[in-house]
Amino acid sequence: MGIYNRDYVRDEPTSPRRTHLANQTVITTLVIINVAVFVLQNASPQVTDMLSLSVNNLRDFQIWRLLTYGFCHSMELNHLVFNMIGLWLFGRVVEPIYGHREFLWFYLTSIVISGLCHVMFQLGQGLSNPVIGASGGVYAVTILAAIHFPRMTILFMMIFPLELRWL
Repeated sequence: MGIYNRDYVRDEPTSPRRTHLANQTVITTLVIINVAVFVLQNASPQVTDMLSLSVNNLRDFQIWRLLTYGFCHSMELNHLVFNMIGLWLFGRVVEPIYGHREFLWFYLTSIVISGLCHVMFQLGQGLSNPVIGASGGVYAVTILAAIHFPRMTILFMMIFPLELRWL
């Protein structure tokens, strides 16, 4: 058996399932999950209560909420749309550099860290308001894109050209 008979050397995929999975990016999967959770939230408001993050949740040792809040969004469609556009715009530039697995770890870690920052801020203020949204992870991906491509020009507010380093 020669080296070119091995699956990992071939240019063509060995099955249709592998083709679909090979073309699927982490960005696409994250967008699909966020949209699915948004649909569930609109179908049942209890979903938001079960997945949101607050100081009281962490006091009750509900640690999973440090991750699940990042997939919930407010009932306004704008919150979801702008987060997913930001994730898609900047994530598709950064994901090829780091690969699927490392990009996913970076994104999820960013969500956890931003959730911890929110909780620490609220502890300092004596508050316990729940937080939802992927904004912390999306901002982290935006900053990572700015680190790699500081002179990349985007249209800020769809009007003003602006280099990513100034955003």
